[in-house]
Amino acid sequence: MKQYKMVVLSNPHPGREQECDDWYRHKHLQDVVQLPGFIAAQRFHLAHPIQEAAPYRFMAVYDIETDDLIATLGGLVTAAETGDLEVSDALDTEGSYAVIYAASGALISAV
Repeated sequence: MKQYKMVVLSNPHPGREQECDDWYRHKHLQDVVQLPGFIAAQRFHLAHPIQEAAPYRFMAVYDIETDDLIATLGGLVTAAETGDLEVSDALDTEGSYAVIYAASGALISAV
């Protein structure tokens, strides 16, 4: 199977940071990894901006393994549309940014 990383950069709506964090950590990530093709998920917070204008405070990385990326992503969309995958209104979805990457080579690790 092919391996992909889905990276989602986001912010909560102002004043709803804790609600958004609770949803992400205790609900959303667990729900996504139950979907076919999604094998792992982890959320990160901005630790130190490299550039002054860092528009996103949070990043979620989802590991995907599938031979049919379009069908796997379609399953994610369908789950969100049917309510099987709850999307919190504490998350600024209109301001979020999502991309999918495929590995360009082998993982290099320190010995």
